[in-house]
Amino acid sequence: MNRLFDELALLSEPSFSSRASWENARAAGRRLLRTVLSLRPHSGRKDQMTACIRRRAFITLLGGAASWPLAARAQQAKPRTIGFMGASASAAVSAWVTAFVQRLRELGWREGFNVSIEYRWAEGRFERLAGFADELVRQGVDIIVAEGTVTTLAAKKATATIPIVFPIAGDPAGNKLIDSLARPGGNVTGLSIQATDLASKRLELFREIVPSRPLQPI
Repeated sequence: MNRLFDELALLSEPSFSSRASWENARAAGRRLLRTVLSLRPHSGRKDQMTACIRRRAFITLLGGAASWPLAARAQQAKPRTIGFMGASASAAVSAWVTAFVQRLRELGWREGFNVSIEYRWAEGRFERLAGFADELVRQGVDIIVAEGTVTTLAAKKATATIPIVFPIAGDPAGNKLIDSLARPGGNVTGLSIQATDLASKRLELFREIVPSRPLQPI
């Protein structure tokens, strides 16, 4: 019976928002199962009555375990939706997407249960990005992840309210993704290699290391 119970519990695991909550529910169920199995018959009519009680209790327990997926899903809020826009083809960034989905899962966001991801791939055809952005906005996604500067610009033109996150972009202030590094403003945020700012810093460092050597244009 323990094995049957564990198999039912495994079926219900995807319905819980975290592994810890599923473990707690399974532990509580196993304790109830042990209580049911501890009811031992004594003699005569009491044997039949106790056996009947055990059957009823076990059926109740079994029904409760089987209903875990439905109960857990009923308690969950509407799944969040992430719009994912890529300028390239999906195969070109498959490793990055895999890492992204894995990290979401580690944080408790499981695709197909409490979050869904709408992918849009331009496959190098940048003219498709504006249409993709408009489509995601119409669908009412909760957030847009935009791959690269051009993709982020397309998303920004489509919405001023939905949060936009870029995993990498070049000079976000210079490209008008944000107002400034000190005060980004708007609905766009993310990571940048800051190539423009770093170039001047490299020159300053070079002058400190070799002050007597003149700089030659390349």
